[in-house]
Amino acid sequence: MFRPVHKRKYWLVLKPDDVSVCLQYPGFESDVLVNADLSAFYQVWLGRTTFDDALRNRSIEIVGIPSLVRGFPRWFALSPVAELVRKAEKIQK
Repeated sequence: MFRPVHKRKYWLVLKPDDVSVCLQYPGFESDVLVNADLSAFYQVWLGRTTFDDALRNRSIEIVGIPSLVRGFPRWFALSPVAELVRKAEKIQK
């Protein structure tokens, strides 16, 4: 669920070779629940902040099966320019 913009829930059904976005409950228990600011996901995706920093400041919260919670940040694909953005952020500091 993205906060505060949306109060709706979305489900990602992940398979090794496919990802589906469901707008309605898919009919089985969720292994991982992500509650986040939409802007936090964008900042991580763009490379302006790290997933770890977003977890620490609680702009992204993940609960569920511990091994899946730990693995979730690796499932999150970054923008193709994320590395360049990170380098530019370091230079500006």
